[in-house]
Amino acid sequence: MLLTIGISGVLVLVLVIAIATSVSNSGTNATPGMAVAGQPAQTDGYTTTRPYPTTTRPTTPTAVDPLQALAEITATDFPRLKAQATGSWIAQISSKSIGLVADGKTYGPADILADHQRLRVKYPDAGLLYTDEWPSFTSPGYWVTVAGPLHPTAQAANTWCDQKGFPVTECFARLMTFEDVPYQKTVHRK
Repeated sequence: MLLTIGISGVLVLVLVIAIATSVSNSGTNATPGMAVAGQPAQTDGYTTTRPYPTTTRPTTPTAVDPLQALAEITATDFPRLKAQATGSWIAQISSKSIGLVADGKTYGPADILADHQRLRVKYPDAGLLYTDEWPSFTSPGYWVTVAGPLHPTAQAANTWCDQKGFPVTECFARLMTFEDVPYQKTVHRK
């Protein structure tokens, strides 16, 4: 049987693999595929033990294609971000889609990847999510970078944006929920 899978199918497949791996590693604090400090590296069953860095996340994606790299990052960040989706507020510091015209340019996958990586260097706790995978986002096709700690209120998340010196239009409070709730999910700064 011939099976045709589009980008959505590939993203769903990557997501399923990431969740399955996350569940199998649920007793550790490591990202799937990464070693926990003080514990032996995992094996793939076909080769000898591979050394893994002791960081909690890979710093760069392995894909050469920017769209594939974005998919890898979102798949890696998804379990952590979904675990945080408990009704707390976080700062949304970027939101880009293919073809978006902003900052004097038209964004493509390479531009979106570069934007996220620039922010991730400055804010190591940043995470990337794809709005098609999150019922609480109403605009499909966006890669959203969130950063900073979780906050109990939108005002506290917006205060974090103020303290970091973001322009009003580039950072605002976003409700971290995996459900499409009927109440306000974003609170912009004034």
